[in-house]
Amino acid sequence: MKPEKFITMSSLGKNGRFGNQFFQYIFLKCLAKENNYSIEIPAWAGREIFKSDEVDISQKLPRVYELSNDINNSFLLNLNCKIFNCDLWGWFQFHTSYYRPYRDYIQEKFIPVESFLNEGSLILQQLLQKGKTIVSIHMRRGDANFVGPYYYAPSGWYLNWLQSIWSDLEDPVLYIASDEPDKVLHDFEEYTPYHLADFSDSKNDLSYYFDFFILQNSRMLAISNSTFSFAASMLNENCNHFFRPCKQSGQLVQFDPWDSDPIIQNRYEPNASLADEINNLFVKEENVLSNRKDFKVLRRKMIDIWLATSEYELEPLFQSKFGIAYRMFLHSGLNGMQKDTEELAIKSELLKKVNSGMEKIWFTQYLLAVMLLCEPIEFTFSNNIAAFPQWVLADYIKFLQRASDQDVIY
Repeated sequence: MKPEKFITMSSLGKNGRFGNQFFQYIFLKCLAKENNYSIEIPAWAGREIFKSDEVDISQKLPRVYELSNDINNSFLLNLNCKIFNCDLWGWFQFHTSYYRPYRDYIQEKFIPVESFLNEGSLILQQLLQKGKTIVSIHMRRGDANFVGPYYYAPSGWYLNWLQSIWSDLEDPVLYIASDEPDKVLHDFEEYTPYHLADFSDSKNDLSYYFDFFILQNSRMLAISNSTFSFAASMLNENCNHFFRPCKQSGQLVQFDPWDSDPIIQNRYEPNASLADEINNLFVKEENVLSNRKDFKVLRRKMIDIWLATSEYELEPLFQSKFGIAYRMFLHSGLNGMQKDTEELAIKSELLKKVNSGMEKIWFTQYLLAVMLLCEPIEFTFSNNIAAFPQWVLADYIKFLQRASDQDVIY
């Protein structure tokens, strides 16, 4: 007989890559532990890599969305009642002070199975033959955005950090974990860096785990602005000092993996307050002309939010209060406002992305962003209406039908 109270997460394994899935999994496990729930999950990478006792999802349950990573704005964390017998969806990348009481429990859940442990340990031992103190850097490059809330720090920040610590370390050896090592290894050649291909020729789809394993077992660790290496730092019990890039200071800064935000974001939470800002400007017709600067600021906020939203998060955000305010703005014609140099550059780059084709995985999020800046005539991609997500189709058609001689507000 099925337990009375249980929770599932059918999106686990599909909602982002390994680092994102790490946070989704630990939230599910912590919530279940706190409330004595049972859990059911689909197949995901963690079930192959780590010792796992979870069972498969046996039935479809009502989905509950968590759209915020802010503890104060979280729907689930601020409920006045218990929630169970539902299918949870979200990123759950809360400030890790929330997860800190479960630190030992979380670390116990990420012990690899024998095959992964043996291969990872072999790579680690081979690296230790090159030096006594493993210094690891995670350089994420494969999906870096040109604009938006996330950023990837230049190699120079890491080189400055290495220069400041290298001479004080006992026989240090540098390891670079990267999704595109060929783009970054040459930047560190004076430190004779090693990377995964120096120790393993595995073609396994899960071979990225061995980068994670080395990060987790390093003595000095500098992460990227990425949940992948942040998660590794949470599991690292060998390192006393962790570093991450800080855009404001233009350098690496020290952080505590159990008392920090997993991702440093230059973003606005897509919550009700931003929607209210937009709605308030539309209260009086004269505001449209008198508050052009305010509208432009809000437009940029909305663009940043769409660019930070994964394909799986788009629909619930579009249907939220934020999405309603976005559609009000979109159909107001305010995309015709005069644009400054920065906005024109953003528009140009977004149009390149969108016009490269609907088959791209990020097409919809870039489309939602660029529609705030352009006119339908500027789209050159093939309009295959049947391929559009149904939840955005009506508003896209309404956008296309807008008169080409629409008044422009200057």
